Amino acid sequence: MYNYCYGAQEPRSPGAQEPISASAQAETESLRWLLACLLLLIAVSLVALVSRDACRSAPNLASRFFDERLDPKLDQPLMIAETGLHGRSLKPSEKGSTLLVAAGSCGSCSSSKFDPFAKKWHAFEKVIVVYNGEISQEDRAKLANLPKNVAVLEDRDGRITVKLNALWSPRFFLLDRAGNLIAKQRSNDELPAFLEVQE
Repeated sequence: MYNYCYGAQEPRSPGAQEPISASAQAETESLRWLLACLLLLIAVSLVALVSRDACRSAPNLASRFFDERLDPKLDQPLMIAETGLHGRSLKPSEKGSTLLVAAGSCGSCSSSKFDPFAKKWHAFEKVIVVYNGEISQEDRAKLANLPKNVAVLEDRDGRITVKLNALWSPRFFLLDRAGNLIAKQRSNDELPAFLEVQE
């Protein structure tokens, strides 16, 4: 028997929902934005963590994927360019050995730091630094004060770095007076003998 009393509400169907007030809608929307921001923060943190770990392990990964068969050939001329920054010649020294260094732009990914201003490089008649990446104007100004025996080549597109098969940074090579490659660093785990002599 149905109740037809005045003021009685119509019975609701099982699937009917209560109307949502404007304040409840605003609160729900705020919670959604807060959740989205939290998820974004977590995602950024994870990416940063993975990138940091990947960068730390980069030298080890380089050793794992390194293929010595892609190296420049020993006893062959290794000419990379004529001139570098500030017009300095990139020709090997005719007076003695030339140290060729493939240096990267990602310092934290490097197996060790390379300082072109270090006095130990004075033992070589010439030092040629191939910098993988673009050099800022500020760094260009600093590099103008390098010792006379040090020349820098900006390898913007990385082609020369690939030619040198420099999977880790820095990687060292030794040239004779004729510009032939006579020695090279074979692993990022240890420095080559021709560097240890100069320490």
